[in-house]
Amino acid sequence: MSKIDLVVLGFLKSKPMHGYEMAGFFEKRGIDMWIKIKTPSIYKALNRLGKKELISYKFVQSENSPPRKVYSITKVGKEYFNELLHNILTDDKITSPFDFWNALRFAKGNLTKNQFITIIDTRLEIIAKKEQELMAKHNKAELDGKLNNIPFYGKTVMESFVEIKKITKDALLKIKEEADLPENKQVFKKEK
Repeated sequence: MSKIDLVVLGFLKSKPMHGYEMAGFFEKRGIDMWIKIKTPSIYKALNRLGKKELISYKFVQSENSPPRKVYSITKVGKEYFNELLHNILTDDKITSPFDFWNALRFAKGNLTKNQFITIIDTRLEIIAKKEQELMAKHNKAELDGKLNNIPFYGKTVMESFVEIKKITKDALLKIKEEADLPENKQVFKKEK
């Protein structure tokens, strides 16, 4: 599962573009901070995706510059993109919540409302499951007397994680609620 493939294909799904333009998209939207992607990585991804025939390119001449490769996503690339999007949004082994939020940016036009709601519900279940696992570990550590050895900064970090989980759950619940608003129906792909 490649996060950079998801982002590259996601942007190409919205419109054809050249590598330098895509790098600008990453920078302007702050994506390079989320998934730590640099311009050379974009070009490597474009080459890799091209070899797999997930994207194609043609040379386009602009007024004052040499011809550039302008990339487009192929039909196979769109299918792969949808698979990646679904996998990242429903994977309970994602190590960073940024992966989920970054993938969610591509929900518009790529998920039906039912798929979207299911993904949000699944994410809420994943969070609840992780909370139960952490609570069990915490209780065991408390019984074993190991919580006394946690330094002050460790306790602050643990408290911060609790707050982050609460904020995340609240955001997901709000997103789910807003998905039902009539003015947001244009965001979703039509049901078949």
